[in-house]
Amino acid sequence: MSKMTFGKAKRKVSKVMIVVLSVVVLCIVVFPVFWLLNISFLSQGGLFTEIPTISFFGEFFSAKGYAEVLLEPDIYIWIRNSVLVSVGAVAVSVFCAVLGGYALSRFRTNRNKVFLTMIICTQMIAPALIVGPAYIIFSQVGLTNSLIGLVILDSALVLAFAIWMMKGFLDGIPRELDEAAMIDGCNHFQVLTKIIIPIALPSIMTIVVINFFDIYNEYMFAMTFITSESKFLSPVGLSTNSSRVGLDWAHLLPQAVITCIIPITFYFIFQRYVVKGISAGALKG
Repeated sequence: MSKMTFGKAKRKVSKVMIVVLSVVVLCIVVFPVFWLLNISFLSQGGLFTEIPTISFFGEFFSAKGYAEVLLEPDIYIWIRNSVLVSVGAVAVSVFCAVLGGYALSRFRTNRNKVFLTMIICTQMIAPALIVGPAYIIFSQVGLTNSLIGLVILDSALVLAFAIWMMKGFLDGIPRELDEAAMIDGCNHFQVLTKIIIPIALPSIMTIVVINFFDIYNEYMFAMTFITSESKFLSPVGLSTNSSRVGLDWAHLLPQAVITCIIPITFYFIFQRYVVKGISAGALKG
């Protein structure tokens, strides 16, 4: 076999292996979602059979759980509160991240590395250690049992990571663009709003999507700081299906599927920005 023929065969085998590996990874990622959707349509009797059942083709298929959940107002209140907190916290964190990332990227001093190291160190602190002190402070200023308080907490929770990512993205934008804009009479604020932000928009949207997922799924702060049922977020609302008797699977599974619709829809809307942002970061890195 010639070297050329061997090379072609090797490339074909490599392509086949990549396809097979991609299919395996896809199945691993998609299967939990499929199984959640599957068991959410099972009747109460079908949930506890010894042999796993595919609800769509069996005698245990039932949409009763969805009908009962959709007729209750609780699920809509949970989703509304989760969206309000997520959007508010994302807006605050991204706004601060753009300003902080721009300052760290463009105004370089000897203290920048120290400041960046301190930012990363905050990510090493477990959120469980923050709950107690934060609760004392927020109770003194009247921000417990408040969605505004959660917005502040959640934005602080994701801010360090957002600043670090934003700084890395902005480092990839040539400083010559800033200098050219300043020669034309722009100040730093105009450079940021008219030059940097339009160029970095895909990267900013990447941070928006990541932060939205983190905040939408956050449970610890939402469980600790919110006591009124009318202000429950989706993760806390789902936990109310648990009791001493057991889990109310007939309601929990349809509720879980419905609450997943919002982040999935959010991702598909902004997917093209995320792909552009990740590609830009890979190329600049």
